[in-house]
Amino acid sequence: RRGKLMSEKTTGYYEAIKKRCAEKRKSEPEPKCVSGGGALTPMAIASKPILAENRQLGRNLTKTQVLSEAVRIWHRFSWADVIRVAEALGGYEQLILGLEKNQRQGVVDAANAFRKEFGLKSDDMHDMRIVSCAGTIGIGFENDAGIEHTEEREVGMKHWCPMVQGIRDMGYENSPLIKDFHLWCDLYDNFEIAATNTKMCYTHTHCLARREDSYCRYCVDFRDRRPDENYYQWLVRMRAEKRAEANEEAHGDVAALDRPGFAACNVLDNTWGKKPIEEVLELGVRIQRRIAVATVITGVELLGWDKFIDGMMDKEIPRMRELMRNFGQEWDITGTTAVEAAVLMSIGMQGSGFDNHQFIRWNKKRAEGIGTSCPLVESAIESGLEGKLENMCHWCSAWHEANAAAMNGDIKVTFTHCIGKGDKLCRWIVE
Repeated sequence: RRGKLMSEKTTGYYEAIKKRCAEKRKSEPEPKCVSGGGALTPMAIASKPILAENRQLGRNLTKTQVLSEAVRIWHRFSWADVIRVAEALGGYEQLILGLEKNQRQGVVDAANAFRKEFGLKSDDMHDMRIVSCAGTIGIGFENDAGIEHTEEREVGMKHWCPMVQGIRDMGYENSPLIKDFHLWCDLYDNFEIAATNTKMCYTHTHCLARREDSYCRYCVDFRDRRPDENYYQWLVRMRAEKRAEANEEAHGDVAALDRPGFAACNVLDNTWGKKPIEEVLELGVRIQRRIAVATVITGVELLGWDKFIDGMMDKEIPRMRELMRNFGQEWDITGTTAVEAAVLMSIGMQGSGFDNHQFIRWNKKRAEGIGTSCPLVESAIESGLEGKLENMCHWCSAWHEANAAAMNGDIKVTFTHCIGKGDKLCRWIVE
């Protein structure tokens, strides 16, 4: 009975959003840019400002805290989508190969940009470590410990993972596919280190998402792909071989592998260490957003827009509403009108790159907002996927409606115009 209700509940959501968008696009006037609106940053709510720029006042959130939360938001989207798309496909192979096609070049380009910024010209383990660390510091991996670093091999460990936390936040911690989740990590990390040396191989031998593992452990060394195996098959083989090697090193006692090491940030160039934490986190938001956008686009290519967005109704949207409801209650935003829904929507966008978006009209029944640029489009361009955003506005409607409707399930959010589909502005309506 519960399965039947869930099926009825999660079918047709995409079509409903699509229909609303088409109807309002016809009935509403063309959006235009105006001044004097309610900018999303900084946002003041009642007597409790949400953002306090660079200072801490009472319960106010600093810019650092807002950016840290934005990183967590993009983590949640990325990994919930990886797991549920893999579930729908019956495994990871199609998804891994799809991400190889869509993500690889963008990640290699970003890693090459790091190399240029740091003046790196070698293809050794030292340069690999600098690029790998620079790409993770702002997205939640600050507690990485390098326990071995030689010319032949790099080994590191972690005891907390923002990716695994994102999975738990979205309710996928009990997925039967959680045990293979770190294949995604291997995929991305191998893209990143390829900018330094294409002969290097990055493998996670242990993962906190696996119930039998109490830590994350990775190993980088030199391995070759076989001509008869695709990228997914290579990752699976490397995981099996390196996990077996780790077990042999520990003489069967995997607890013996757990030991302290040197912090990741110790290997970074001094100029990086002098960057303000806000700048590091802004880059972290950009990196994780790029991952999330590429994951959404790849998931849609494999499942179709209808199945992809309908699938959000299973766990993602209920969990987003719960998280936003808790946040709203903390800040005394407990009403059910369109204004309060719009404020909740704004909170859900804080720090995520929507800084020039603003509400231009609002009352208790209806709120309207516009954006003159879109970070999703920017992320897609960075990955070479800008031509695949025609229906991305429907995903935006689903995401923001989840936050806006946290206190009132009858609230609807509709994006009528979208820069990703060629419109001059993004425009959305909350009612």
